[in-house]
Formats: sequence, structure tokens, C-alpha cells
Amino acid sequence: MPTTHQIHVEQSISLLLNFLLAAFDPEGHGKISVFAVKMALATLCGGKIMDKLRYIFSMISDSSGVMVYGRYDQFLREVLKLPTAVF
Repeated sequence: MPTTHQIHVEQSISLLLNFLLAAFDPEGHGKISVFAVKMALATLCGGKIMDKLRYIFSMISDSSGVMVYGRYDQFLREVLKLPTAVF
């Protein structure tokens, strides 16, 4: 990577952490569920869409591959917090 395009790691970590806390911990308790972090990273990070969808489905389905409504509901609630944290 050219020196003019270096990533400031500490600043990037701080920005991501503050964004995730604003999205998933609006009361300021300093805690975020592991599920919320996994879903946020799977949604925000780059990668092949099919790989991301497979991962997300593995998180919201049971061992026989059937989607669990409660987990799907939780997934939607967590992911929809991301755009609302921007505004």
C-alpha cells in the first residue's frame, strides 16, 4: 500500500468500536452481545455474498438447517440497528 494510503489502525479501531457501541449499546452499559457483533461484522465486512449469507443462515438456523424464527427476528433487529445508528 502506498504511504499516502496508509490506514491508521488505532483510529480505525476506535471509530468501529464507537459505531458499534452507538448502534448496539445506546444506554452506555459498555456491553454488546456476541451475536450482535457477529451479525454486524458479517453485514459490514467485504466478501462474497453467498459466503456471508451461508454464515448468517448458519447463525439463525438449527442443526438440521431449519431457520429458527426467534433467531431470525433477533438477526433483523440487530442488523436494522446499523442504519439507525448513522442518523
